[in-house]
Amino acid sequence: MQQFLVYLIVGVSFGSAYALLALSINVIYASSNVLNFAQGELMMVGGMLSWALNVELGVPYYLTVLLTVVITAALCGSSYFAIAMPLLRRKASLIAIVIGTLGFSIVLRIVAQLVFGKEGRPVHAPFGTTPLVIAGASIVPQTFVIIAVVAVVLGVLWWTYTRTAVGLVMRAVAYEPTGSKLVGINVSSVTATSFILGGGLAGLAGLLIAPLSYASPFAGLDYAIAGFAGAVIGGLGSWPGAVMGGLAVGLCQIFLAGYASPNWASMGTFGLIILVLLLKPSGLFAERQAAATS
Repeated sequence: MQQFLVYLIVGVSFGSAYALLALSINVIYASSNVLNFAQGELMMVGGMLSWALNVELGVPYYLTVLLTVVITAALCGSSYFAIAMPLLRRKASLIAIVIGTLGFSIVLRIVAQLVFGKEGRPVHAPFGTTPLVIAGASIVPQTFVIIAVVAVVLGVLWWTYTRTAVGLVMRAVAYEPTGSKLVGINVSSVTATSFILGGGLAGLAGLLIAPLSYASPFAGLDYAIAGFAGAVIGGLGSWPGAVMGGLAVGLCQIFLAGYASPNWASMGTFGLIILVLLLKPSGLFAERQAAATS
């Protein structure tokens, strides 16, 4: 029972980070119909930046968080202006845009290896590594930090998206881009904002999860698989779906790694995707989200 509790809490913490990544994918997809395959690498960059700034340079943790989010947001925003926007204006095919984002992800991976090195880097946890004992189970504080921070971020995003003028404009562009243009909304600026927001979310996810594992320039592919799995399972474009999908992926990976073998974690993720797509190809929450916003 104690081991089950450990796996449950750790699974929820990893799933929360994956939920942020899946949400970053959906934020971009909702406003542009672009699947940004660089999101996993941006999450990797967030982890590497947390090591470089906090461990190597001694930057205070709160500044490390701020700088990491700003840098990854700027990187993702630059990918929009350099790649996505020109292709969208030329009405390029979806495959062309996907290839463009894949190219950007490869550039990020190579640059990360050149700047940070190819070794895995240990990242300091802001509240230490002394375990907290809960119901006989020993849990490191970072797991609760991830869950708490992600809950706050999701709450702020929900409030912004549903209660502010900025959120209203983003929803308008997401559900009716042509009509939004007709009423004077700058769709390109809104799409750029979604890329910037998506980059910041991905970087924050990487920073949060890094203390529980090594920050590595090769982690981007694993992150991308988990993030896109969460987005697809929940339903592309669905914010609640991204959260539930990310949690499902995190729990699946941790329970399989703990009770079976770490080698089964990725296989379990693909198996979960296949199962959901067979049962509901649009994702678990896609239709519900559409109904809720219509």
